[in-house]
Amino acid sequence: MPTRPLKIAYVRVEDRDYPRNARIRAYLQDRGHHIRVSDRARGGRISRSLRDVREIFRVTRGADVVVVPEFSLPFVPLVWLAARSARAQLVVDGFVGKYETVIEDWHRASPRSLRALWCRMVDARAARLASVYLTDTRVRARAATARHRLTPPALSLPVGAPEWISATMPEPADHLRVLFYGSALPLHGIPTIIQGLALTTIASTSLTLVGGERIHEYREMARRLGVEDRCTFVGTLGTEELNRVIAAHDVVLGTFGDSPKALSVIANKVWQGLAAGRTVITGKNPAMAEIDSLVGPQLIQVDGAEELASALDGLTAAPGTWYPHTAGILSDYVANEFEGLARRIESARTPVVLHALDDLSGGGAQRVAVDIMKHSDQQGIRSVVVAETGTSVRMLPNSTTFVEVPSGGFLRYVRTLDRACRQYRPTVLHAHQRREALACLIVSAVRGIPVVEHAHTVLPDQKLKPLSFRTRRTFSVGPAVTAMLERDFHRDSRGIVEIGNVVPTRAVRTKPPVRARVTDPLSVIAVGRLSEQKNPRAFVDLVAALNRTAPVTATWLGDGELRAETEHYAESLGVDITFAGFVDDVIARMDSADALLLTSTWEGNPLVALEAFSRGLPVAGYAVPGVAESLSEGRGILLDEGVSIEEQAAQIRSALFAPERRDMTRTALSHARRFVSPAEVYAPVIEAYRTLTF
Repeated sequence: MPTRPLKIAYVRVEDRDYPRNARIRAYLQDRGHHIRVSDRARGGRISRSLRDVREIFRVTRGADVVVVPEFSLPFVPLVWLAARSARAQLVVDGFVGKYETVIEDWHRASPRSLRALWCRMVDARAARLASVYLTDTRVRARAATARHRLTPPALSLPVGAPEWISATMPEPADHLRVLFYGSALPLHGIPTIIQGLALTTIASTSLTLVGGERIHEYREMARRLGVEDRCTFVGTLGTEELNRVIAAHDVVLGTFGDSPKALSVIANKVWQGLAAGRTVITGKNPAMAEIDSLVGPQLIQVDGAEELASALDGLTAAPGTWYPHTAGILSDYVANEFEGLARRIESARTPVVLHALDDLSGGGAQRVAVDIMKHSDQQGIRSVVVAETGTSVRMLPNSTTFVEVPSGGFLRYVRTLDRACRQYRPTVLHAHQRREALACLIVSAVRGIPVVEHAHTVLPDQKLKPLSFRTRRTFSVGPAVTAMLERDFHRDSRGIVEIGNVVPTRAVRTKPPVRARVTDPLSVIAVGRLSEQKNPRAFVDLVAALNRTAPVTATWLGDGELRAETEHYAESLGVDITFAGFVDDVIARMDSADALLLTSTWEGNPLVALEAFSRGLPVAGYAVPGVAESLSEGRGILLDEGVSIEEQAAQIRSALFAPERRDMTRTALSHARRFVSPAEVYAPVIEAYRTLTF
């Protein structure tokens, strides 16, 4: 069953009781989906058309799936526009094709006429615009797929028998009672039926023909062939009365036409007659191979009036034969075939999220994005990422598609993003930086794809304020970021969801960390990009000040544009610092260090601090936005920027050697454990992916 119900709009329904669309709607409702039905408008042509158009756009608003039923193929292009506007799947039921009905069955125009050309165009356009194209037999599905080059292929959805059909034992009779019912379409082949009756050798065999006015048109033919007295002509019947009529007969007749459609369908009356337990005789038809093995001798196929007469004569010896178990067999078969429809519309709406980043370096935003993609994969949500390449590429889940952006500026990024949207058809765009959010909004304006945005950090400037944080939903990683969004960018609080960051799985301890007493020489580390935000010169200054009191070993884990400058600065101060670049053993290095120095000038909710908290590693940092909130309430060492660098170094040494250090690390560990469950932290993100998609 689906994870959540879909909103399905049925547009321009000719007859809600018609077995085909009634059965499909009932099936979808039984699966828990919500169905809205718009009936075909009545009245004059112009007013009717205007009402149809209005109803189509009304009923499809907010729909996940839009269905065009069997008699409305000419309206498919209009419905396609409405479905595209709603970003809904379009399901088209080609059960009653225009060309096969008007030209091949009714011969209303020459196959070479303009009308025939129009009919072919209606059918082709309907099939090619559909996300899912339905027909009623496997033979017809294969033919439609080949004719219209459909990808994915057309889906066969058997007609089946309605619930009102009941399998009851026929009342005893001394002769064979044969029934045909229908609207006397050419594909029914009624002339073959009456001719077959006339050719029978058993004169007691009777025929009842049920239908509208067209049925009575064949009375003269029965008179000419001398079987009028053996025929009973009945007008249209309701389902309850028709069920009683079927129960009073031994044999139900199918279709005997010779048109391409007649030779590829399993008619309603065939399904219904079989489900009622009656013997069914119908014209030879490749489509019958679907059910022939299920019903055995209950289904008899004939070629022409003579074979029909012979089959009827063969049944006269045992009138009243019935098959009480066929209804269940056919019901199971149809239910299994209908599962194909459920798989198509339910799996097709699995969210596909495109993550837009500047690059895939080892930064915090990139690590969060990768973490979300991994969790999304576990939730059955596909991910696509558009970014310049970087070291995080190897961390992407196997199911994630990476679209590399060549360097070249903003317009090239927008073009690459747009091409990715055309190719992978994402249902949500998730931007992780402001520039990328603007690119997503531009593409969204053309493609109609909803955009969400991640605010990973407090920003040092407010450039482009009118263009910033204007997406449907903004995910904030912490209180400092939320305050910035509301105060500086005037973002409505209703559009902000504060979720925090998840402690990476690699950092989570199953038991509280136990660290030995701190001794000299101290081992300090920094983790992050060597960039302006991380302020690596301050790290060098702190290490130099610590080193003036006692020996210190210092390591910076990460790389970036300021590496060469920072290495030169450390060398100029005579400070020995190892710049290790990006490494895979960050956690192991944390476990062997005495402190993490967080010298950033701004942050959001620093992941590296959460990792350190989880490992019992003390963290020291400046009281800047994002860091202050992270280290507050006794979780870390907040350095006083108003004092000298030597006093800051002394503050670090004092906290690390104090007995209260254990209390600080326990408090930090307790805080970090609030963010160890991706399912809890990312629940609002997954909910947005699904609700904005559906």
